[in-house]
Amino acid sequence: MSDALPSFLPPALIQESTRVGLTRNERLFHVGEKVEHIHFVLEGELLAVRYLSDGSEAVMQRARDGEFFAQSAMLVPHYSCDARAASPTEVVRIPVCELRDALSSDGSFAMAFAGQLAADLRRQCTRVERLRIKRARDRVRHYLVCEGPLRSGGVKLQDWARELGLEPETLYRTLAELEASGEIRREDGGVIPVQAATPRESCSG
Repeated sequence: MSDALPSFLPPALIQESTRVGLTRNERLFHVGEKVEHIHFVLEGELLAVRYLSDGSEAVMQRARDGEFFAQSAMLVPHYSCDARAASPTEVVRIPVCELRDALSSDGSFAMAFAGQLAADLRRQCTRVERLRIKRARDRVRHYLVCEGPLRSGGVKLQDWARELGLEPETLYRTLAELEASGEIRREDGGVIPVQAATPRESCSG
Protein backbone atom coordinates (compact mmCIF):
# COMPACT_ATOMS: atom_id res chain seq x y z
CA MET A 1 0.00 0.00 0.00
CA SER A 2 2.84 2.41 0.79
CA ASP A 3 3.99 2.50 -2.86
CA ALA A 4 0.72 4.18 -3.89
CA LEU A 5 0.74 6.78 -1.11
CA PRO A 6 2.70 10.06 -1.04
CA SER A 7 6.32 9.35 -0.17
CA PHE A 8 6.32 12.00 2.58
CA LEU A 9 3.87 10.08 4.79
CA PRO A 10 5.68 8.65 7.86
CA PRO A 11 5.89 4.82 7.88
CA ALA A 12 4.26 4.67 11.31
CA LEU A 13 1.25 6.61 10.00
CA ILE A 14 0.96 4.33 6.98
CA GLN A 15 0.92 1.30 9.27
CA GLU A 16 -2.07 2.75 11.13
CA SER A 17 -3.96 3.44 7.88
CA THR A 18 -6.41 1.05 6.23
CA ARG A 19 -7.46 0.47 2.64
CA VAL A 20 -11.14 0.43 1.66
CA GLY A 21 -12.84 -0.42 -1.62
CA LEU A 22 -16.09 1.31 -2.58
CA THR A 23 -18.57 0.57 -5.33
CA ARG A 24 -20.17 3.37 -7.35
CA ASN A 25 -22.50 5.48 -5.14
CA GLU A 26 -21.41 3.64 -1.97
CA ARG A 27 -21.15 5.94 1.05
CA LEU A 28 -17.83 6.53 2.76
CA PHE A 29 -19.30 8.57 5.61
CA HIS A 30 -22.43 10.55 6.47
CA VAL A 31 -22.92 14.13 7.60
CA GLY A 32 -22.79 14.39 11.38
CA GLU A 33 -20.60 11.32 11.90
CA LYS A 34 -17.62 11.67 14.22
CA VAL A 35 -14.42 12.47 12.34
CA GLU A 36 -11.92 9.65 12.75
CA HIS A 37 -10.14 9.68 9.38
CA ILE A 38 -9.15 11.77 6.42
CA HIS A 39 -8.81 9.94 3.13
CA PHE A 40 -6.47 9.50 0.19
CA VAL A 41 -7.80 8.33 -3.18
CA LEU A 42 -5.67 5.59 -4.72
CA GLU A 43 -7.98 5.08 -7.68
CA GLY A 44 -11.43 6.33 -8.60
CA GLU A 45 -13.31 9.40 -7.41
CA LEU A 46 -14.92 10.63 -4.20
CA LEU A 47 -17.56 13.33 -3.82
CA ALA A 48 -18.44 15.40 -0.76
CA VAL A 49 -22.07 16.43 -1.19
CA ARG A 50 -24.71 18.45 0.57
CA TYR A 51 -28.41 18.26 -0.24
CA LEU A 52 -30.44 21.30 -1.23
CA SER A 53 -34.04 21.97 -0.23
CA ASP A 54 -35.32 20.52 -3.51
CA GLY A 55 -33.43 17.26 -2.92
CA SER A 56 -30.70 17.94 -5.47
CA GLU A 57 -27.00 17.54 -4.68
CA ALA A 58 -24.39 20.26 -4.38
CA VAL A 59 -20.86 18.89 -4.85
CA MET A 60 -18.59 20.54 -2.27
CA GLN A 61 -15.40 18.62 -3.03
CA ARG A 62 -14.24 16.14 -5.64
CA ALA A 63 -11.08 14.07 -5.24
CA ARG A 64 -9.50 11.75 -7.79
CA ASP A 65 -6.43 9.51 -8.03
CA GLY A 66 -3.58 10.82 -5.89
CA GLU A 67 -5.61 13.42 -3.97
CA PHE A 68 -6.53 13.79 -0.32
CA PHE A 69 -10.20 14.01 0.61
CA ALA A 70 -12.01 15.65 3.55
CA GLN A 71 -8.76 17.25 4.72
CA SER A 72 -10.54 20.05 6.59
CA ALA A 73 -12.34 17.46 8.70
CA MET A 74 -9.24 16.92 10.81
CA LEU A 75 -9.96 20.29 12.47
CA VAL A 76 -13.62 19.66 13.34
CA PRO A 77 -15.39 17.00 15.44
CA HIS A 78 -18.00 15.91 12.87
CA TYR A 79 -18.25 15.62 9.08
CA SER A 80 -20.23 18.45 7.48
CA CYS A 81 -21.06 16.54 4.26
CA ASP A 82 -21.96 13.11 3.00
CA ALA A 83 -19.24 11.34 1.03
CA ARG A 84 -19.80 8.81 -1.73
CA ALA A 85 -17.89 7.21 -4.56
CA ALA A 86 -18.62 8.55 -8.05
CA SER A 87 -17.09 5.40 -9.55
CA PRO A 88 -15.47 2.21 -8.19
CA THR A 89 -12.89 3.65 -5.83
CA GLU A 90 -9.96 2.52 -3.68
CA VAL A 91 -9.36 4.72 -0.63
CA VAL A 92 -6.83 4.80 2.19
CA ARG A 93 -8.30 5.89 5.53
CA ILE A 94 -5.72 7.84 7.56
CA PRO A 95 -6.47 8.14 11.30
CA VAL A 96 -6.85 11.76 12.35
CA CYS A 97 -5.36 11.46 15.85
CA GLU A 98 -2.17 9.84 14.56
CA LEU A 99 -2.01 12.37 11.72
CA ARG A 100 -2.20 15.29 14.15
CA ASP A 101 0.55 13.76 16.29
CA ALA A 102 2.81 13.32 13.25
CA LEU A 103 2.21 16.88 12.07
CA SER A 104 3.07 18.32 15.49
CA SER A 105 6.23 16.25 15.93
CA ASP A 106 7.72 16.17 12.41
CA GLY A 107 8.34 19.56 10.80
CA SER A 108 9.46 18.13 7.45
CA PHE A 109 6.31 16.07 7.17
CA ALA A 110 4.18 19.06 8.17
CA MET A 111 5.71 21.18 5.38
CA ALA A 112 5.25 18.44 2.78
CA PHE A 113 1.67 17.88 3.86
CA ALA A 114 0.98 21.63 3.66
CA GLY A 115 2.37 21.65 0.13
CA GLN A 116 0.03 18.84 -0.86
CA LEU A 117 -2.95 20.69 0.63
CA ALA A 118 -1.97 23.80 -1.34
CA ALA A 119 -1.92 21.78 -4.57
CA ASP A 120 -5.34 20.33 -3.74
CA LEU A 121 -6.66 23.84 -3.08
CA ARG A 122 -5.45 25.01 -6.50
CA ARG A 123 -7.44 22.21 -8.10
CA GLN A 124 -10.54 23.19 -6.15
CA CYS A 125 -10.10 26.83 -7.23
CA THR A 126 -9.89 25.65 -10.83
CA ARG A 127 -13.26 23.97 -10.41
CA VAL A 128 -14.78 27.20 -9.05
CA GLU A 129 -13.35 29.13 -12.00
CA ARG A 130 -14.89 26.63 -14.38
CA LEU A 131 -18.36 27.07 -12.90
CA ARG A 132 -18.11 30.82 -13.56
CA ILE A 133 -17.75 30.23 -17.30
CA LYS A 134 -21.05 30.90 -19.06
CA ARG A 135 -20.98 28.77 -22.21
CA ALA A 136 -21.27 25.00 -21.87
CA ARG A 137 -18.70 24.28 -24.57
CA ASP A 138 -16.18 26.56 -22.83
CA ARG A 139 -16.68 24.68 -19.56
CA VAL A 140 -15.98 21.41 -21.38
CA ARG A 141 -12.87 22.92 -23.00
CA HIS A 142 -11.67 24.28 -19.66
CA TYR A 143 -12.08 20.87 -18.04
CA LEU A 144 -10.18 19.04 -20.79
CA VAL A 145 -7.33 21.56 -20.66
CA CYS A 146 -7.01 21.63 -16.86
CA GLU A 147 -7.94 18.04 -15.95
CA GLY A 148 -6.98 16.13 -19.09
CA PRO A 149 -9.08 13.69 -21.15
CA LEU A 150 -12.12 12.04 -19.59
CA ARG A 151 -11.07 8.42 -19.25
CA SER A 152 -13.25 5.65 -20.63
CA GLY A 153 -14.87 3.60 -17.90
CA GLY A 154 -14.31 6.35 -15.34
CA VAL A 155 -16.84 9.06 -14.54
CA LYS A 156 -20.29 8.61 -16.05
CA LEU A 157 -21.54 11.48 -18.20
CA GLN A 158 -24.35 12.21 -15.72
CA ASP A 159 -21.76 12.73 -12.97
CA TRP A 160 -19.57 14.78 -15.29
CA ALA A 161 -22.55 17.02 -16.08
CA ARG A 162 -23.02 17.62 -12.36
CA GLU A 163 -19.31 18.45 -12.00
CA LEU A 164 -19.60 20.96 -14.85
CA GLY A 165 -22.80 22.47 -13.45
CA LEU A 166 -24.76 21.48 -16.57
CA GLU A 167 -27.94 19.57 -17.24
CA PRO A 168 -27.13 16.14 -18.74
CA GLU A 169 -29.03 17.01 -21.93
CA THR A 170 -26.96 20.18 -22.32
CA LEU A 171 -23.73 18.23 -21.93
CA TYR A 172 -24.80 15.56 -24.45
CA ARG A 173 -25.70 18.25 -26.99
CA THR A 174 -22.45 20.14 -26.37
CA LEU A 175 -20.33 17.01 -26.80
CA ALA A 176 -22.13 16.20 -30.05
CA GLU A 177 -21.39 19.71 -31.35
CA LEU A 178 -17.71 19.54 -30.35
CA GLU A 179 -17.36 16.09 -31.89
CA ALA A 180 -19.02 17.23 -35.12
CA SER A 181 -16.60 20.16 -35.34
CA GLY A 182 -13.63 17.83 -34.87
CA GLU A 183 -12.56 19.35 -31.56
CA ILE A 184 -13.01 16.17 -29.51
CA ARG A 185 -13.11 12.43 -30.08
CA ARG A 186 -15.35 10.09 -28.08
CA GLU A 187 -14.16 6.53 -27.46
CA ASP A 188 -15.77 3.92 -25.18
CA GLY A 189 -17.38 6.60 -23.03
CA GLY A 190 -14.23 8.71 -22.85
CA VAL A 191 -13.76 12.23 -24.22
CA ILE A 192 -10.41 13.09 -25.82
CA PRO A 193 -9.47 16.56 -27.11
CA VAL A 194 -8.28 16.50 -30.72
CA GLN A 195 -7.48 20.18 -31.14
CA ALA A 196 -5.83 22.40 -28.57
CA ALA A 197 -8.61 24.26 -26.77
CA THR A 198 -8.13 27.62 -25.08
CA PRO A 199 -10.55 28.08 -22.16
CA ARG A 200 -11.94 31.51 -21.43
CA GLU A 201 -10.71 31.21 -17.85
CA SER A 202 -7.17 30.03 -17.19
CA CYS A 203 -6.34 27.16 -14.86
CA SER A 204 -5.28 28.25 -11.38
CA GLY A 205 -1.54 28.52 -11.00
